[in-house]
Amino acid sequence: MRTAGDFAPDFADLVVAGNEPLLEPSRLPAQCQRVPQAHLHCPRVSSCICLQELQRPVNVRISAEQGDVDWNTLGTTLVDHLIAESFCLNRLDKKYGDPPTEVAAIYDTSWQFDYEKEDVVVFRKKNRGSKLSCFAGRGLVCAPHTVVGEFMTDPESSFLWDKFLTESKYLKIFSQTESRTDYLGYQKFSSSHCFSFLQRDILCFIRSGDINGKFVHSAVSVEDEHYPPQRFLPRCNIYLGTGFVIEPFRGSPNTSLVTYFGHVDLRGFPLFIMNQVMRMYPMAIRLISKNFESQASLQHLPSPSPPPAHPSPTSPPSSHEQSLPYQDDLSLNALLLEKTHENGKQQRCQRSVAARASTAFPSALNYDEATMAQVERIQKENLRSRYSQLRRTRGDGNCFFRAFAFGYMEGLLRDKSDLSRFRDAVNKQKSDLLALGYPTFTLDDFHDNFMETLEEVANPATTIQSLTEKFQDQGCSDYVVCYLRILTSGHLQTNSQFFQAFVEGGKTMKEYCSQEVEPMYHECDHMHITALTAALGVPVRVEYMDRGEGGVVNHHDFPEEGSQPVIHILYRPGHYDILYR
Repeated sequence: MRTAGDFAPDFADLVVAGNEPLLEPSRLPAQCQRVPQAHLHCPRVSSCICLQELQRPVNVRISAEQGDVDWNTLGTTLVDHLIAESFCLNRLDKKYGDPPTEVAAIYDTSWQFDYEKEDVVVFRKKNRGSKLSCFAGRGLVCAPHTVVGEFMTDPESSFLWDKFLTESKYLKIFSQTESRTDYLGYQKFSSSHCFSFLQRDILCFIRSGDINGKFVHSAVSVEDEHYPPQRFLPRCNIYLGTGFVIEPFRGSPNTSLVTYFGHVDLRGFPLFIMNQVMRMYPMAIRLISKNFESQASLQHLPSPSPPPAHPSPTSPPSSHEQSLPYQDDLSLNALLLEKTHENGKQQRCQRSVAARASTAFPSALNYDEATMAQVERIQKENLRSRYSQLRRTRGDGNCFFRAFAFGYMEGLLRDKSDLSRFRDAVNKQKSDLLALGYPTFTLDDFHDNFMETLEEVANPATTIQSLTEKFQDQGCSDYVVCYLRILTSGHLQTNSQFFQAFVEGGKTMKEYCSQEVEPMYHECDHMHITALTAALGVPVRVEYMDRGEGGVVNHHDFPEEGSQPVIHILYRPGHYDILYR
């Protein structure tokens, strides 16, 4: 699913109303070809965007100004046939300036993407020359082609954004000046089922302001740290939505559009009032604000260090949370952490050091010796008698899943005999997740990324060093972690009759999974480990160095009976590391 600005896919992938032949670029009217040619070759897109009813017939006028869509020629405008769900479609059949005859027709979610003729309805018709501007289909509403191509709107329109959005996968990057727009390409980012954005996913799409009295735009990436901080006065804002990014409009319409929605100011209310809680995906939409007078760094997520704990509903927010509110999740959590580039670089360096396996086991286990109780010293000696090395993992709440993934894939580098079975197990779990109703598009994204990592492990050229570097890339690592969380959740729900007895607080299994299993940075417990190891058929031994009596390090095998463990994990209160014999 994509943002509204992504309705410009390769025209060979588009269908027209009534199952007519595919729309080829050569069939486009001359006005339509004002769309930058680069847009004709971008990837296929999908969307869950719904156009809200216009309060004025501005949209028709936009279509007339930017290049009309001919109903008789095209049948329908740029309708994509790879669409996931849409929850609410405003169904309007209007003549120019007349009130709607039907509003807010609710469509059923369609996972099969089989569009029928009656599902493609005209939102608004223009009475001169049978022109039209907007269409709806089951699972999508398609904007006029000019909004698709130029991503512009009239300064006075109340058009474009619906309350029910899901994640996008491709973000267009523009370098904009006062007089022209250069298409730079598409930047893929994680359409995270848990909506945990990575640093590389948060792009500064645009900065705008007055420099020497001249209004300008400039595309700046997240790595840019040297933009002029003093003379650059903010005039538009940069927004980040969990699961999508609102792209800037070219020129002054952007400022007007922002004003219409409440003129979110960099120094003021940071939550853009475009989105409401979705039926499936609770989303926290944050303004990624920049203080141009003091810093030129973006807030980004996640950091190698543990994020702050989620505030309870009854606890008052801190001063920082009052200035940057977020909506806590039910199932899909999006927590944006405020970090500078300097801190980010330092933490990446620390992460790189911490992720390396120690060359000598004593030095690896001897950290914080002064604060360890005597029983812990005895436990470490007990552990040394059975293990030779330790590899530390990042302590961010995802440590077990990360240790499990790395430990198993590292073992596959040495012995690939279990690779085929594991691949089949992952594919079977995907089928089970689809049966539970997980979104196909989102699930495919995580599954494909996970399998790509697995296929790299299958490549004989892959080394432990390259695998370590891949897991040190937080983008790749978090994709793997998130998918393992989803697999764990799916197994718990599929076998809820067995696991329900272990759920406290009167929660259903679905509620438990949405609150304790799927969200990133939530710590793992015994039930998580039981479910994951059973789902994938990977036996694990966990050594519990938890200050037990007598200084003995007890262990537990998952499953309790069966094959010998292939992964050995050390548990200390609140954290998991990898052990090596």
